[in-house]
Amino acid sequence: MKKKKHKNKKKWIHRAILALACLCILFGIYSLADHIIHPIRFQKKNVIVEYKEPYDAMDNVKSVFLGDKKDVKINKAINPKKKGSQTITYTYKNKSQDVTYQIKDTKAPTLKLRSIKTDTVGTPKALEFVEKVRDASKVKVTKQIENDKKQEGKYKVFITATDASGNSTKKETTLSRYNDTQAPTIKKANKIVGIVGQKINKNDITVIDDYDPNPKVKIDDSKVDYDNEGTYAIKYTVTDRSGNKRVLKRKVKLSLNDTDKYDKIVYLTFDDGPSDNTKKILKILKDNKVHATFFVTGTNQSKNDIIKKAYKQGNAIALHSYTHDYSIYTNEKTYMDDLKKIQDMVKKVTGHKSMIVRFPGGSSNSISKNYCKGIMTKLTHDLEAKGYQYHDWNVDSTDASGNNVPASQLVENATKTNGLDVVTILCHDTDAKNTTVEALPKIIKYYKENGYTFLPITSTSYAAHHGVTN
Repeated sequence: MKKKKHKNKKKWIHRAILALACLCILFGIYSLADHIIHPIRFQKKNVIVEYKEPYDAMDNVKSVFLGDKKDVKINKAINPKKKGSQTITYTYKNKSQDVTYQIKDTKAPTLKLRSIKTDTVGTPKALEFVEKVRDASKVKVTKQIENDKKQEGKYKVFITATDASGNSTKKETTLSRYNDTQAPTIKKANKIVGIVGQKINKNDITVIDDYDPNPKVKIDDSKVDYDNEGTYAIKYTVTDRSGNKRVLKRKVKLSLNDTDKYDKIVYLTFDDGPSDNTKKILKILKDNKVHATFFVTGTNQSKNDIIKKAYKQGNAIALHSYTHDYSIYTNEKTYMDDLKKIQDMVKKVTGHKSMIVRFPGGSSNSISKNYCKGIMTKLTHDLEAKGYQYHDWNVDSTDASGNNVPASQLVENATKTNGLDVVTILCHDTDAKNTTVEALPKIIKYYKENGYTFLPITSTSYAAHHGVTN
């Protein structure tokens, strides 16, 4: 009986070994088949890529069955700037495998704080406590001031920076409050010059306060006759939020000319618009907080909404020509008819009747001789007699010489002031003048750095005139 049991046990052991061997063989066959079908082995099948951090999809390739990793191709690179799932297809010898990557923002913002000193009235905004905050996505900063009694003393402030994915960092700083008994100080309080018809701007003075970033400025100009030239007395009352006041009395001279108010002026002018480039020009002007003058035509009226935008932005809209066809110089009537059309168009768009003119080709143009001898001499006299003011230029960007003049050359030409304190620059605003747009920021920078004030052309502006040759 014992021999029989021993024999059965041995038989089961043999069977188990055989079954195990079969399983190993089957696993080996499966593994070999899997390696043949899926020759690429990966470090990870589920990979999280940090948002906006560079990641090379090839780094996830661990090995290639009977091959080399350098022979693996991918169908595209991972875009770490786009959150969500991205599937990359890896190919080796016509065998393709997909791996899905998750682009996520998992890192909290880095946050560095500063302490703040203020009065007992104001409450600094959360961002005023932040010296530096960095994150891959947009960050919202909030604050909590512990037991703020708005009395003299030091208070704990907790600043929390939370990114768009909900990751947050919280740090502590301090707010120190003091009783403010010091009145604001006033700088740039010398004698000022204004323009007849224009109110005195409170920004003509600079007010500085220990704690209040925006003290109130009140001007008493009741003794000023804005309709007439002369020297008048005005009074400023400056008050901070704690109630401290300072009074300043000044003299203001009203003049009819821009040149009396500013030492160095630049009139930046654009002919022939509007165009597809006008919006780009307006953005550059707005970003740099300067104004220009657009001598417009009636040849592209589908874009007249841009003229309206330019006017609302504080730029001058002046008259160039309705047709911009030199046949307008056939006689005085053909010119004045064309001028009336462009004037009516500008008034319809802006609501303002412009009396500022630039002749096509300038007052010194010689093309007009082909149509009518002596016409420019007559027109210049006629316009001034009718109350118009015509403006030429004394600095030429030379962008009219071609459609692809290098921006560097335009900058060089437009900044040749030859010592002039009042500069009128000729530029053009057409679809083809892309390099003019490219050059514009550097032109503006040059004149700002050299102390010029940018003004739109008005009835009080200096008028650059050429010598009339016809």
